[in-house]
Amino acid sequence: MTAAVNDRILFHPRSDATHAGFAPSSSCAAIVAKVLPNGNLNLAVFDGFGAAHSIENVPLLDDGEEVPASGYYAAFADRKAAPPKPAPTPVKPAIAAANAPVAPSPLSDAATPVAK
Repeated sequence: MTAAVNDRILFHPRSDATHAGFAPSSSCAAIVAKVLPNGNLNLAVFDGFGAAHSIENVPLLDDGEEVPASGYYAAFADRKAAPPKPAPTPVKPAIAAANAPVAPSPLSDAATPVAK
């Protein structure tokens, strides 16, 4: 799979990362700034605090590829399908509801005789 400028991907720092904002063995949001001729990427990476970092020449791995010796890499995030929407609830037409017989309210004049 190839990346293009403006793709959203995940950046995986080295497993022993000590740079502020990069937790070891975690991933960070990134945007592709440039695709290099060799397929590697220049990225704008957002750390755990939301600060942006420029990281250059990052290899893009597909599923099953081995982590490079540098220890850091980029990969596409798993794409999950949205859950199915529930079926719409049928609505009774307003005309049928208006013509339906209605029981008198206990507070109406018809239900409570008034002595005169």
